Amino acid sequence: MGSAVVPIAAGGVQPVPDPTGDDIVLMNGWSSAKAGLAALEDTHDSDVGKSVFGFAKSVQTKADPETAVAWKAPFDDLNSKYDKAHAAFVAAIKALESQIGQAIKSDEDAFQRAYKQILAQLTASLKAEEKQETQVENRIKALKDLVEDLGASTQAAASKRARKPA
Repeated sequence: MGSAVVPIAAGGVQPVPDPTGDDIVLMNGWSSAKAGLAALEDTHDSDVGKSVFGFAKSVQTKADPETAVAWKAPFDDLNSKYDKAHAAFVAAIKALESQIGQAIKSDEDAFQRAYKQILAQLTASLKAEEKQETQVENRIKALKDLVEDLGASTQAAASKRARKPA
C-alpha cells in the first residue's frame, strides 16, 4: 500500500495511509459473508431434507401423533437457528455494502485500486485452479491410458498363451 505525505505543524511530514487496504478488507469481508450465506442456505436445504427423510422413515415404522411431535420440535429448532443465522448474514452483508458505498464516495480512486487488486488476485487464483484442474485431468487420462494399455497387453499375452499348444 502506498501512502501520501502531508505537512504537519512542526515542519515534519506525517504519512497518510492509503485507504486501499481498508477497501480490500471490506470487499473480502463482503465476499466472505456472501459465501457464508450461500453455504448456510445450501446446508439448511440439506438439513431440512435429512429431517423430512428421517420423519418419513419413522412414520413408516410408527405412525402416531407422538412421532410427529417428536420430529416437529427439532425441526422447528433447526428452522429457528437458520432464520437467526440467515438474518445475521443478511444484516452483515447490508452493513458491508453500506461501508463499501461510503468508501467509494470517500476515495473512489483508492477503492478502484483495491477493486483492481482483488480482481487480479481472483483471476490469478482462478488460473492457478484451472491449471491444477488441467494437471489432474491429465494425470487421470494418463492413468486410464496406462491401465487400458496394460489391460490390452495382458489380454494379448493371455490370448497368445491360449493359442499355443502346451
